[in-house]
Amino acid sequence: MPLSDKTDAQLSDLLTDYGIKHGPVVNSTRSLYEKKLEEALAKDRTFYREEDYQTEHNPCMHRKHNEIFEAFALLLL
Repeated sequence: MPLSDKTDAQLSDLLTDYGIKHGPVVNSTRSLYEKKLEEALAKDRTFYREEDYQTEHNPCMHRKHNEIFEAFALLLL
């Protein structure tokens, strides 16, 4: 549901949930608060994408690769 479809109370709750300081949500402040929330939501999505990327590169896999390279190096000696 787009932010523009949310009620003033729902928008206020989201602002609070994201730790965004705010006053009352009224017609004159609504667009500003929607913009702040969109920025916060975008950062949140970026964080989760980065987190997924990091979990794909598991440190255990790097250790396993190092062990393989060390074993291969010993074979060459």
